[in-house]
Amino acid sequence: MSNIDDIFEKPPTRIRELIIKSGKKLKEISKEADIPYGALSSYNQGIRTPKKENAIKLANYFGVSVPFLLGRDEKENTLKNLTEDAKIVYLHLVYLAQSSKNLNILNNEDIQKLQSIHEEKKKTLDKLKDLQNCLFKLEAEEETLQNKFKVQTTEIFNKISNEKGEIELSLHDLKQLLNK
Repeated sequence: MSNIDDIFEKPPTRIRELIIKSGKKLKEISKEADIPYGALSSYNQGIRTPKKENAIKLANYFGVSVPFLLGRDEKENTLKNLTEDAKIVYLHLVYLAQSSKNLNILNNEDIQKLQSIHEEKKKTLDKLKDLQNCLFKLEAEEETLQNKFKVQTTEIFNKISNEKGEIELSLHDLKQLLNK
């Protein structure tokens, strides 16, 4: 039979095991995740449970879901399990939510990664636009050259036809002279 105190006890979080698993020091994690050292230390010792904002920061920092971090879910649901495209979409959505509500959900590394991805996408789109414009110019030049070719071949054909006609007339005239 369980003790009555066990019922009211907070469920153990996985913060301590994630900190150990990361191999980093509390000060380092505190700085990188933007969580006060004292708060992180008390979460690590199981004295306090993080409030929503810090739980989100820590979950994002460790790449796990908030329910997993707080010990309420057995599945890790890490970002590591997502495809690169899904990670980008997820990080972009979190970034949008963070920027619209002034929350600090993403750590600086993730924000920099998103900004880098966004800049690369913009550069790529600009390059594609340049290539498309170049393609349109080449197609226009090709059409101009084809039209010029048609005009010149038509002129050559007409010239040959005229010369053929003149040669036939000359031959006809020669035949008549020879027949006389």
